Amino acid sequence: MARVLVLVANPQNQRMVTEYIASIGHRPLLATGPRDLDLPFDVGVVDGPALQEFEAEIQERKSRERPVALPFLLITSHKEVGMAQRYLWRTIEDIVLMPIEKVEFHARIENLFLARRLSADFGSAVLTSAPTPVFVMEPNGQVRTCNVPATEFLRQDISRTAPFPMAPPEALALWHEFFARLKGGDSVQFLELPAQRADGSPAVLLVSATPLRDPQGKISDILLLALDVTDRHRAEQLT
Repeated sequence: MARVLVLVANPQNQRMVTEYIASIGHRPLLATGPRDLDLPFDVGVVDGPALQEFEAEIQERKSRERPVALPFLLITSHKEVGMAQRYLWRTIEDIVLMPIEKVEFHARIENLFLARRLSADFGSAVLTSAPTPVFVMEPNGQVRTCNVPATEFLRQDISRTAPFPMAPPEALALWHEFFARLKGGDSVQFLELPAQRADGSPAVLLVSATPLRDPQGKISDILLLALDVTDRHRAEQLT
C-alpha cells in the first residue's frame, strides 16, 4: 500500500483524487499546505496552482529523500499541458490530464510507486552488498547514509556527525580539496587520503567517488566508496 500525499488546491479535484486513491487500495494523505510535505509518503499528487505555489518546498522535500526517489504526479488540463511540461523531470515525474480516467490514474500511481520501490531496493542492494565502506554524502561533507562497514568504521550516529567525520583535523583541508573536485563535476578514482577511526586511531582510505545529480543536472550528493588500506600503507612504509 502506497501513502499518497494529495496537495491539490481545487476542492472538487481534491475530493475526487482522494476517493480514487482510497478505491485503488492506497492510503490518501490530505495536505493543506507545505508543512504537510514533512509527512512520510511514497507518491505525491499536485495540481497546477499547488505546484506553482509550492514548487520550491516540493523540490526541497524530494532532495531530503535522495537517493530514494519521491515521485510526483501532476493533474492538469489539456489547455495547460504546455505549461505543465516545463516542470516534467524537474519537479514532477508524470502528468495525467483532466477529466481523469480512473484506470489511467491507477496505472500512473502504480508506476510511480514502483519507481520509488525500485530506487529504494537498488540503493539498499548497493549499500548492503558492498563489503567495504560506502557513503552517500552531501556536497558539504555531511554523511547522508552509509552501509554497515562504513558505520563500523565511524562507530557513531551519522545523524549527529559533523561534515567529514572520517577525516582527522590535520587532513581536513585535503578532504575539502577532494570534494571541490567532485563538486566541479569530476569523478575521482583510487585516491589515498588520511582518515581517522572513531577511537582516534589513524587510517588510510583508498577512495573512489562520483557526483550524483538531480533531474535538473545539479550535483545533489556524492557517492564515495572506500577501502581501508592502512595495513598495506604501513607495510610499504617499512620496506
